[in-house]
Amino acid sequence: MKSWNLKTYVLVVFAAFALHVSVEATVFAVAACALSDAIDRYRLKKALAKFADQVSEDEEGWETDADDPDCEAKGEFTRYRLPIEHQHIIRRISGLMFVSLRCFTELL
Repeated sequence: MKSWNLKTYVLVVFAAFALHVSVEATVFAVAACALSDAIDRYRLKKALAKFADQVSEDEEGWETDADDPDCEAKGEFTRYRLPIEHQHIIRRISGLMFVSLRCFTELL
């Protein structure tokens, strides 16, 4: 989410002045906007942290399959085990995707 910047608050104050809104109502409106912006940023940060925790939890607990050493098993699921050099590439790509997701959500 894109947060309110100083220009937006100044615009709200000038609009309130032009519309002859009382000072108390203007202060209340600006404070309410600032509070809602802070709550939105907090919820976004919390959602991103939850997403990161979920991704890391999904990667834990995989064990080498006894039948096929090239595969990993976790419960009823099985996946192909990548060579170590490919694992590094995938971790870098996932890190870049996570950073780009954070940057994208800040632009909203």
